[in-house]
Amino acid sequence: MTRRAWLWSTGVLGALALLVCIAVFWLVASQSGARWILARVAPMLPQPLDIATVDGTLLDGLQLGSVTWRDQQTDASAERIAIRADLWPLVQRRINVTQLDVTGVNVSVRPGPGEDDKPAEPFSLDLPIDLIISGATLRNARVSIGETAVDITSVELGGRLQGSEVSVRRLD
Repeated sequence: MTRRAWLWSTGVLGALALLVCIAVFWLVASQSGARWILARVAPMLPQPLDIATVDGTLLDGLQLGSVTWRDQQTDASAERIAIRADLWPLVQRRINVTQLDVTGVNVSVRPGPGEDDKPAEPFSLDLPIDLIISGATLRNARVSIGETAVDITSVELGGRLQGSEVSVRRLD
């Protein structure tokens, strides 16, 4: 009887392990899995952020279309964001972005009422994980602050954000 219970338990655990493997593979290797993850993460993202389209997989890379951010002082949009990251470093609390291409960016910042009267609070990007960007490209961007605008044709960069420490490895 003990041997039968042992074999039955082993079979059940093996089937459960197989189901977990299939579920993880579905999440990282299918477009519907990527959309499911994004739907679960969306409530944790800031509300003014809107992503119109999601294509691709976490395994092969995601393409986000018509990404917009709008709040009281800032309007930001990107026509297309393509991102590819290694998934295995997530186990070590690291995100290793191997490729990030952002195209058609438009950022408009409006000065708020009485903004000059307030002391500026320090800006912090202290993340609980390390972010490593091996290669990023920004193309066709326009940044407007009030009446001043800057057009950017192309920028390539790479760097690392570890805690609150930023190091830029490449900026072209």
